Amino acid sequence: MARVITEVIPVAKKWIADYFYLYEYFNLTDKSLIRDCVETILQTAEWEHFREDNTYNAPLKIIDCWNQTMYWYPFECPIVRYQCDENSICALDGDPHLNSFVESITVSIVQRGRAVKLGSEKTHTKSVKADVVVYYTDHFGINHSIFQNDINQLLLEKANLVVSPEGVLVFFTDKKIIATLACNNGYYWISEHFIDVEGKTVKDIKVCKNYCKVILLDKEGVKHNFKLKFDLDLTSYQVLIPEVFKM
Repeated sequence: MARVITEVIPVAKKWIADYFYLYEYFNLTDKSLIRDCVETILQTAEWEHFREDNTYNAPLKIIDCWNQTMYWYPFECPIVRYQCDENSICALDGDPHLNSFVESITVSIVQRGRAVKLGSEKTHTKSVKADVVVYYTDHFGINHSIFQNDINQLLLEKANLVVSPEGVLVFFTDKKIIATLACNNGYYWISEHFIDVEGKTVKDIKVCKNYCKVILLDKEGVKHNFKLKFDLDLTSYQVLIPEVFKM
């Protein structure tokens, strides 16, 4: 049976930028197209004006553990950010966080930067192009590139996020559901292996006291409800053990 780890469940809040037209009109999943378009936009007067007026002027550093590389960008334009809702902060211990591993998750457009190869006797540095980056920030303020491709792509699709009573991050769109604890440390395709969404739409996922209620809508408009719970096995790479019951 799934164990409830905490009595207070962090409430995930998705913030979407309304100050820049890139996100509204561009398909962020086509990263090659984005790179070409961003390189052009970086030369415009509108971009320079945007840089001068917004508050995200601090350089961005991201660690990519998979490639043992640290990326440094002089400027970022946050497009989507997932973080703990401020209204639930007073009920949580410490600073606001999504779970014990992740403080926030961000999708940003970044300017041309530098990549530094780590873990070797000689440091190798190279220039990198403007890009769209997806990363999470841990409780120490360190940014980690999300290299799990399935999660990366789902975040580029503006996925919704809820935090389960066990602290599991559950991302979902109208056709996909993925669950993970720390983005890069194993995940489960709930929509492919546990809940059949073929011919249906994921209408919503509601967080209840000790489970998540997954609501599907079929073509006839009939609702199908499922109870999604998680057990944890810290000896396993996947860690998560999903349990699904038809309601």
